[in-house]
Amino acid sequence: MSLRINLENGTQAEIDQEADICPICDTAQIPVRIFVTITGELEKYDTKLEIVMKCMNSNCARLYIAQYIKDNIGFIYNKFKFNYSFPKAFKAPDITKEITIKPCYK
Repeated sequence: MSLRINLENGTQAEIDQEADICPICDTAQIPVRIFVTITGELEKYDTKLEIVMKCMNSNCARLYIAQYIKDNIGFIYNKFKFNYSFPKAFKAPDITKEITIKPCYK
């Protein structure tokens, strides 16, 4: 299922999926699109589309960015496929293990 996105310059692009899992709280939801931009010219193969999203989980409500990369198939030049979302949630390492210090003599 592709979705149409309106770009800043008045043209449209297609994305292959909505970035509907928040990378911060890892909750599936229907995000709100805040801002859409492209990183380059639509005609170039390395152009990326980025969408600033707002998580609708009331315990999170954070902003994240969904990045899409060009997927030029046939004559559809404004087609993008989902790449990843960021920032990822920080997971603190488990530091509950004891640290043993042994003297070293020469």
